[in-house]
Amino acid sequence: MNDRTDTTPTLGSTFSIIEFAGADSAKLLEGQGSAATASANGHFAPLVCFCTPKGRMLANGQLIRRDETTYWLLTTATLAEDLLTHLKKFAAFYKTTLRLRSELAIQGFIAPDATLLDGPLPDTAWHTSACQDGVLIRHPGEHTRILRIAEQPLDTGIHADTASWQLEDVRAGVYWLEHTQREQWLPQMINWEALGGISFRKGCYTGQEVVARAHYRGQVKKRLMHLATGTLVQDIHPGDPVENDAGKNVGTVLRVADGEHQQELLAVVNVAALDAPMLTCGHALTQVPLPYPLERLDPESLVHSPS
Repeated sequence: MNDRTDTTPTLGSTFSIIEFAGADSAKLLEGQGSAATASANGHFAPLVCFCTPKGRMLANGQLIRRDETTYWLLTTATLAEDLLTHLKKFAAFYKTTLRLRSELAIQGFIAPDATLLDGPLPDTAWHTSACQDGVLIRHPGEHTRILRIAEQPLDTGIHADTASWQLEDVRAGVYWLEHTQREQWLPQMINWEALGGISFRKGCYTGQEVVARAHYRGQVKKRLMHLATGTLVQDIHPGDPVENDAGKNVGTVLRVADGEHQQELLAVVNVAALDAPMLTCGHALTQVPLPYPLERLDPESLVHSPS
């Protein structure tokens, strides 16, 4: 039974969970996703993406191991149904069952009082700890951010709403692919390898050849950037073009969030255009430094278990 009410806000309109259950769950995920499934060890939840044979992203997410044969895949709500349908085409060849867990409560907590949550706070981004009937996951950001996924919501009165959570994502330089952007970008174009979302040490997966070639040949011509307007405006939306001062399209807005005194954006921008003035919808944009370097981060280096 789902006891969720309007007085217990969740991020269920932002994220969804696809469950993989069965002896071959790991094999299916290994063959389709960019993560080394073995690194999902119950303490570390690796980032992952799923691609077309041409290396374009169908979805991205985070892989959470629940037990030896069960995994939860956190992905955006707008893509979950399509991704489930896509992966079920391959599941027919494996001993695994896929389903949406729409009854799960997904809640975000920003700078929480640890005593208010029902489990220990993970101390490192993308790591996890257990809570009652679920899991706590630490996401990166200036403030401590905890995503709680469980059978029942936790009514603490301090939950983050979607707007607050997405602003923290923008500032952390993390973009979760939405339906309108599927099959548009190589993973590197949203800095997925710089966040540890691509294992270059694992076996083959759909799209790997193109993704690896782009990395080793330096063919990534676009990058995810954090941009800001300098003032609060209300007419910028995902999908709007980023232009140079000559009116040429040099990028695409992916995420828009309201900061304290300005709008903050994540946009994929041509690398060659980064040194010139940029604007969108007539508003001048400034670059905000990303909190990570634009270089490969091997997810294997992030894995650790509690001592």
